[in-house]
Amino acid sequence: MTQTEEDRRRFIELGVPSDKVTVTGNIKFDQTVPSLEPEYYNLFRCRRDISPPLLLAGSTHPGEESVIADVFIKLRQNFPDIRLIIAPRNVERASEVKEKFISLFTNELPGCSVQFFTYTVKHFSVSNNLNGNFDCSDNSTDFPDVIILERMGVLAPLYDVCDVAFVGGSLLPFGGHNPLEPAIFSKPVIFGHHMTDFVELSEALVAAGAAFKVKDGEELYIVVKRLLEDTDFSENAGKRGRELFGAFGGAVDKIVSEIGHHISRK
Repeated sequence: MTQTEEDRRRFIELGVPSDKVTVTGNIKFDQTVPSLEPEYYNLFRCRRDISPPLLLAGSTHPGEESVIADVFIKLRQNFPDIRLIIAPRNVERASEVKEKFISLFTNELPGCSVQFFTYTVKHFSVSNNLNGNFDCSDNSTDFPDVIILERMGVLAPLYDVCDVAFVGGSLLPFGGHNPLEPAIFSKPVIFGHHMTDFVELSEALVAAGAAFKVKDGEELYIVVKRLLEDTDFSENAGKRGRELFGAFGGAVDKIVSEIGHHISRK
């Protein structure tokens, strides 16, 4: 059983009989949509009278955070209240990423906070090494300019609260990460040219007008800026991604059916 016709062709070229190879699709399209607890969703999007634009950069790798920081600094000129959530692929790098942001922002964005997001069972808080602890779980009306995730397992549901999503590991040759995670939530998706681990998914999203491929920070800035300025354009892109997710579903059922078919023949 293969994900694509191309995979099927390769197996046949290797000598596998064609009647033994079946295309079932990608089970990633059947994944359960993760959910963010209502109180946390309200914190990010609903509690404020006017929700500022929110850019989420997920699964970033070394060399990409500085690009994201430069783009964020430029975007602040157009969207002074824009916020950023950045999730390093390896959470052990959270402190390193924070120091990088503080260094870059010291001159460019004085007063911009760079803080950690800590997710617990009952509440979460954001800690700032410079100003002590910032507790977001109660009635604080303040909100950090930049949040750096330092905990595994919380990125996927947070895509639900962003306006634009960048998928990391793609500006530099790291293979990319799953672009469906933001697309599930009808969010426009951006990634670089190095999506070698997700070729079919990324190409399908781009072809559908649901995702945008950029080669560097300048192109990333241009695309994010347009998506934030043109809400119709952004919403249409997000809608196409969600539709694509639904259209490609059913792989799990096909796999179960194939397995059942072969078992019944024995």
